[in-house]
Amino acid sequence: MVIAISGTSCAGKTLLAGELMKRHGIPYFSVDHLMMGIYRSGGDCGYSPESPVRVIASVLWPIVEGMIKTNIENGSSFIYEGFQLRPDDIERMDGDYRKSVLAVYLCLGPGYIKREYASIRGNRHVMEKRSDVEPRDKMLAAADEYLEACGRSGVAPHVIDGDFRESMERILERVGGSIASARDREKKGQAPCRRP
Repeated sequence: MVIAISGTSCAGKTLLAGELMKRHGIPYFSVDHLMMGIYRSGGDCGYSPESPVRVIASVLWPIVEGMIKTNIENGSSFIYEGFQLRPDDIERMDGDYRKSVLAVYLCLGPGYIKREYASIRGNRHVMEKRSDVEPRDKMLAAADEYLEACGRSGVAPHVIDGDFRESMERILERVGGSIASARDREKKGQAPCRRP
């Protein structure tokens, strides 16, 4: 089973992936590391870390999609997480592959960003040793764009508007239930994942 965690900056993608790894024994891969590795390789990779998400995703998605397909073909469970995983790319995967991917879409709600921006900045380093947080207006615009992309793709994101920890625990429980169901379906020889 492959889990793809997509979402906006600071929405808890790495936290969710790390908790799923601890609770379910599924390793995870941060697409941020792939992005920076390619960028730092010295060639003209077609983007910089400050490029628009669509530009970065257009370079990275074909690579990540190939990795996901390889995991599925080999029957290996894996979690991919990153802002570069766009809802439209995930939802356009070939049908048989898409059925084997549990996609999780995360977004900080605009109200949450407005109320909790100082907290978001203060907690940025919790999972990674990073302190960079985009300006509030840019974060709000990214949330609006992401919610629109989810709408165009026909998927319902997990929008965090209340207490972050409580919201994350609810998401972990829901995804954990989907993992258990997927493992049962795999044992029966069925496609492991359904659309959440």
